[in-house]
Amino acid sequence: MSGNDANTKLLLQNFGDKGETGHDLIMVGDPTIKSFGAEGNSLVNHSAFFDGASYAQAPHHADWDPGTNDFCVQYWIMRVGNQADYAGVVSGLKNGGSGLSFSLGGGADVNKLRLLGGSILSSEPLPDMEWVHVAFERHNDIITLYVNGVAD
Repeated sequence: MSGNDANTKLLLQNFGDKGETGHDLIMVGDPTIKSFGAEGNSLVNHSAFFDGASYAQAPHHADWDPGTNDFCVQYWIMRVGNQADYAGVVSGLKNGGSGLSFSLGGGADVNKLRLLGGSILSSEPLPDMEWVHVAFERHNDIITLYVNGVAD
């Protein structure tokens, strides 16, 4: 797919890696493709829907461990109702708990974005039934969370 560079490690569209990175996903449960807008280009108007019991899994790879390098992980997410405590979004944890983990919070922080076991937590919960662009960036050892392009 055009537009990728050597730093793209995974580009997901409709349950497959469109970034030509060689990573295969395993779908667990019953995720589906749902329309969320006007009909047309399926890569623009459709998204993966995970029902809380389904998920996508990628075998462990060195690409999921950025070490001390700068990195950026970004995705679009729509929350549908209240989520279970610590509902996973993306996780690349290895045995022993090291690696990257993106989830929603729990307890008093339910529906807030969290990174690395809560070391970064959004100031507000995700809105219900609204698409939100999320980016976590590490630059010069400083991790910043962006929600819809604004540092949180």
